[in-house]
Amino acid sequence: MLIEVSYGEYMKWHREEAAKAKRCKGNFEYEVISLDAPVPDEEVTDSHEIVPSEYHLEEIVTDRVLMYELKQALEAWRPWAPELLDYYLSGEERTCTKVLCKKYCITDRAVQKRKKAFARLVQLSFITLLTISSAALILFEI
Repeated sequence: MLIEVSYGEYMKWHREEAAKAKRCKGNFEYEVISLDAPVPDEEVTDSHEIVPSEYHLEEIVTDRVLMYELKQALEAWRPWAPELLDYYLSGEERTCTKVLCKKYCITDRAVQKRKKAFARLVQLSFITLLTISSAALILFEI
């Protein structure tokens, strides 16, 4: 059977057919297994229990939310505190003193006092956040 169509329509049809053929060929190379399918000759009920997962979305999201809340609290406390947090997180808590002295035109001793107050506030913030998050976990487990 022969059907006359424009070149554009033929190219569209040809692309679709080539993509179908490529997918079909690719499906023979790999076996697709559902994670919900029962596992033969095993004590576990499904593949979710066998496949290890190094990616924990809940922990990643929780960490980002906690970090965002901490940065917001630090910003409300002092405008220089989020910058100091970034230095601490990058491991530059000792070398940031000179940078902060130059940037804010303060003495070394003033920076040391700020760092000490910052450390106390961060510890209190994390204790508060951990208490709240552990209370939430207890509520959701029930």
